[in-house]
Amino acid sequence: MKTNYSNPDYVKRVAAMQVQAMQVNPPAIPFRREKKKEEDEDVETKKLKIRTDPEDEDSDELEIRATVFDEGNAEDWIRWRIQMDELVRDMQLTTGRQKIVLAKALLKGNAREKFTNILSDLRVNQEMDNDGSEDDDADEDWDDTFAEAIEKLGLDYFPSVHSYRRQRNYLRYHVFMMDMSLADFKAELRRQNNFLKYFPVPDDREKCDILPDDELVEIVDRAKRVEWQRDLLTANIDPYALSLEEYYRYLEKLEVKHNIDKALREDKKAESRSKRR
Repeated sequence: MKTNYSNPDYVKRVAAMQVQAMQVNPPAIPFRREKKKEEDEDVETKKLKIRTDPEDEDSDELEIRATVFDEGNAEDWIRWRIQMDELVRDMQLTTGRQKIVLAKALLKGNAREKFTNILSDLRVNQEMDNDGSEDDDADEDWDDTFAEAIEKLGLDYFPSVHSYRRQRNYLRYHVFMMDMSLADFKAELRRQNNFLKYFPVPDDREKCDILPDDELVEIVDRAKRVEWQRDLLTANIDPYALSLEEYYRYLEKLEVKHNIDKALREDKKAESRSKRR
């Protein structure tokens, strides 16, 4: 039975509307992003030393290179934030003062200036709220100051304060596997989902959460290749009855099957052409 969904004109109109929606409110980080050149040679780094045992001054030290951030887009900022979290963990930094020192060391130019100004404003406001009492020097206050300053600085690198909601909507309805391999799609979806934690926190939330597995199943099901749908129907498979990993494993089998079928068709075409010569 024919429906609107099987009408080519209807499908084209829906596709056109999706394109318009993306032009009006583009995602902060596109799913099918352009591949960066071999980790831009112009990116500045700094050498940092990490003790294998932070509590032992005589322990061995590891030397690493950390990226210094000045300007960039939302993805550049999030990559820097992820690096910061990893360094805080590996260096076992426990106080806000320590984290602020590390952040300043890995910021430069406009970003460092903005961060310093934000810190100054926050400390002035806190001193006014505390009437200049000594409690404002407590480590937990500095930790809150660091977290708030980083959050405020990050706002400059996103197109909107509502970027989190728009990115979630984009991932739910506007990403498709197309010519990507399932492995590449899976890796990119995982990466994009982890990025959500670092988006600006909306006023109605305390933090930004990643998408749970049940919503990722819906995304994968919507994004899968059209030619796999027939196999799902034939096998009477309901994706929503599967866990995310179970669904991925089933799609991996479909991908192998369709790759084999494609190779056989190409072999037959080549054989047919050789016979006509």
